[in-house]
Amino acid sequence: MMYLIPFWDWVPTVVAHKYYCEKEAGFWVYKTVDEWKAENLGVMEGLVANKGESPARQGDMQNYIDTYYLNERFSWVIKYNGKFLFNRWRHEQEVVDVKYNTVMARYTDFFTSQERRQAGWSGWKFWLENRHCNDGGYNQDALRNYRNNFMGKDQ
Repeated sequence: MMYLIPFWDWVPTVVAHKYYCEKEAGFWVYKTVDEWKAENLGVMEGLVANKGESPARQGDMQNYIDTYYLNERFSWVIKYNGKFLFNRWRHEQEVVDVKYNTVMARYTDFFTSQERRQAGWSGWKFWLENRHCNDGGYNQDALRNYRNNFMGKDQ
């Protein structure tokens, strides 16, 4: 009975995290760099990297969408949603062709940790901390590498 006082939510949190990682998390490329270049001949060479412009934010500190404009043709969209049941959060990133509003690639991950510790038991349950799904870090790096192809040249 004493175990349940601090650990009552451990098993449901782990089960929910595992379920959503298996069903919804991953990295998907909807259009490769070469496919995009073939459809848009000569456009890639003219793209100029956006330097210094701040991202546009929609939402609040817990549920938000940040849009970074990579250049005049592409944006990098970062979405955080939560807090869902059992301290679950959804993290999604997309590379978007803004001319056609087409998602080129998407990375989705889930985490069960709290970014900012809170007072009381709910903020200090370090055993609930899980920052990524199994391949989350790898998938995030894969999206960033994909995104870098569309940054544009420096001026």
